[in-house]
Amino acid sequence: MVALLQEIRSQLAWHSKLRSGAAKLAEVTILRTLLVLEDVTKKIGIQAVQAPGGR
Repeated sequence: MVALLQEIRSQLAWHSKLRSGAAKLAEVTILRTLLVLEDVTKKIGIQAVQAPGGR
């Protein structure tokens, strides 16, 4: 019985670590994507200003 409870506890810990790692990875991915989009919009804005007839 004790061995079964220990195994259940170790499996739950493994799943918890996996879920936590996946959440961190997703957060980093989303933040990086937003930074890239911000960079692209800045470049588009600069190009629009420099283009002939741009405002």
